[in-house]
Amino acid sequence: MSEAVDAGAVVTSETPGEVSVETPDTPEGGEQTWFGEFSADDKDFLNKKGWDQDGKGPADVIQGYRNLEKMRGGDPEMQLTLPDRENPDEVAAFNLKLGVPETVDGYGQMDLEFAGNKLDDSILAGMSHKAGLTPDQHKTYSAGVADYLNQTAEAQAQAREETDIVEKNALESEWGTLSGENYQAASKAALRFGVDADQLNKIQTGGLGYRGTIELFTQIGRSFGEAQAPAAPDSGGSDAPFGLTKEVAKGRLDALTKDADFRGRMEAGDTEAREQWNRLKNIAFR
Repeated sequence: MSEAVDAGAVVTSETPGEVSVETPDTPEGGEQTWFGEFSADDKDFLNKKGWDQDGKGPADVIQGYRNLEKMRGGDPEMQLTLPDRENPDEVAAFNLKLGVPETVDGYGQMDLEFAGNKLDDSILAGMSHKAGLTPDQHKTYSAGVADYLNQTAEAQAQAREETDIVEKNALESEWGTLSGENYQAASKAALRFGVDADQLNKIQTGGLGYRGTIELFTQIGRSFGEAQAPAAPDSGGSDAPFGLTKEVAKGRLDALTKDADFRGRMEAGDTEAREQWNRLKNIAFR
């Protein structure tokens, strides 16, 4: 009677009439593995990779190796090797593979605005190219810079406005009841020097600020005499200095005669006071 023998078994005949069957290494569960004759290290490696699981076999190992070759041995032109940063040619070749344009023109034009005006992004393009940015990175970078500039400008304008309010309140607090009179003196000085409202606003928002501008023109205005209401330029074509009419000049002469401080300056021979008096007198009685 014949006995069935496992196809993977090895038949030996150590003793006549006896048949000995050897099978490859079999795990404790009794299942035969396909790598039974491998070394212990190889078996451990395969176990860690999960190739000892059901359904896994030599084909899976081969496929894994092929995948590794594809990953490491693809198109050489697509492989990246970090360049020597001191070698411009290597850096240029590396950047080109990343997609960095050869010149700044490769970035194109961006529609950016700053303070309501179109922002020239040529400088940003130059910086992007020097830094080795791709076109998409350049767009993100440039948009961020424009946004930062606009936010900074808005914050500065807001801070300037808040400072002007604080200075205006402090100035009026110091002046007290003379606030209206001093404002008139400042306006008078501005008119005499041909400074219109728009120009005055530009001065206020410049280096002098609100307080500095008002104090400057107040000082100038008071140097011409009493802080009376500013006179409008003579619409009749008068050639009087600063647009003063005879009537206005007479009114200021009358005010100066009542000003004890001015009379004292005149009696003391103050040159500036006498020049102011004579100028108004010439206009009033020319």
